[in-house]
Amino acid sequence: MIKRVLILSFAAAVAGVLLACGTASQHTEAITAAIVGYSDYYIEVHNLSEQVKQGYQSIDPKQSAVAYTIEVSIPDYTADEFRSIAYTLPAPDLSAKSSAAYQKKAVLAIRQSLETYALNHTASRFIDLPVTFDLVTSGNGWAASMSSNSKLEIKRTVESMMAALLEDNDSYLQNYRLALVSDELNTLLADALGGQDYADLVQITTIVPSADNTFVASLSYPDPVSVYKALGDAYAASFNQSFYGDPLVVSLTADGLDTLDVSGAPLVSDDVTVSFDPATDTCELTSAVSLLNRVSAAKQQADEDVSAEVNASWRIAPLAPPSSGAVLEGESTGNQIVFNTGAQLGAYYYIRFYAISGEDASEEGALTAGMFIVGGQSAKIRLPSGFYRVACYVGDDWYGVDDLFGKSGKVYGSKNAISSKDGYINTVSFG
Repeated sequence: MIKRVLILSFAAAVAGVLLACGTASQHTEAITAAIVGYSDYYIEVHNLSEQVKQGYQSIDPKQSAVAYTIEVSIPDYTADEFRSIAYTLPAPDLSAKSSAAYQKKAVLAIRQSLETYALNHTASRFIDLPVTFDLVTSGNGWAASMSSNSKLEIKRTVESMMAALLEDNDSYLQNYRLALVSDELNTLLADALGGQDYADLVQITTIVPSADNTFVASLSYPDPVSVYKALGDAYAASFNQSFYGDPLVVSLTADGLDTLDVSGAPLVSDDVTVSFDPATDTCELTSAVSLLNRVSAAKQQADEDVSAEVNASWRIAPLAPPSSGAVLEGESTGNQIVFNTGAQLGAYYYIRFYAISGEDASEEGALTAGMFIVGGQSAKIRLPSGFYRVACYVGDDWYGVDDLFGKSGKVYGSKNAISSKDGYINTVSFG
């Protein structure tokens, strides 16, 4: 990188009295130091003392902080004299998967050559930019610094010229497209492999241009069988809760693969074809048959294996329902109670009767009997004389008296206690 700057007319100026005012002289010296210390891009400053003299007239010299606008000249690198300067383009690094990184390297390569030429020759044309220098008192003198916005404007100006020159270079365009394809492949392969974390593990060995703006990329990546087995093992290990209902069907993705160690997985190789649209600088994956088949087969097997493992370890399967009216807890003895159910609340009902001391249905009571009923049917049970709180459980799958209808079941309670009396049939309707 060229770190020198050129300040024309300064040597002659400091040899004598720069300005009648000593403060202005100090300002010139401070700005000179800031320009010499600026190392990002090659710049020239013409007639600095005169520019400071003009700027000094519009500031308040009594202030401890002032600002100057100084005109800075940058060689016009798009002029014919620079277009003949030789430079060496970097080869695209396919493993970097970054077209922006390649473009940055290419800009730096051409810039180094052109700035070296500008340092040793007088440019025929310049681009002038107004640059702000902020000055503050420092000890017995002044310290100056170029504003961040000014530095950014110099960067934009220089690099836009470099980019324009590169756009006219066929070799650069071809290299840039190779870098762009490698960059885009990292995203395009995410869907094919099942997730971005898996795509990040792909190594691109070569990209070969083909006809009609297509490219054939040769890839090396961890075997999908090992990868999806690791994902399945991790999924099964993280599963730690029983569940009711239908068997779980697992569909693995590669999200989270970055937390697993698959460094020991064998590598496989495949070729894929990518189409490139030069009008939009975008790519599309047009052929990846072998890769897709590998991944699909490995994922399907891993999905089946982990589903079977999880279901065997954690699934609570529904049981065959008892016959309607079956008393599964306690005994049916005493006075007859008729219980009617509707079918709209669920397929099955389980009714529990709790003996309480009186008509207050808020009392918890002691479990006396439990009866299973098919929704929409009626059933009879006998209970000893007294008052009872009723709890009605409803659901579509039966898991036994301990789990009843699982987590999907619902429970309803009666606000009124029912009574069992000698010689009297109590009819209760629910749902």
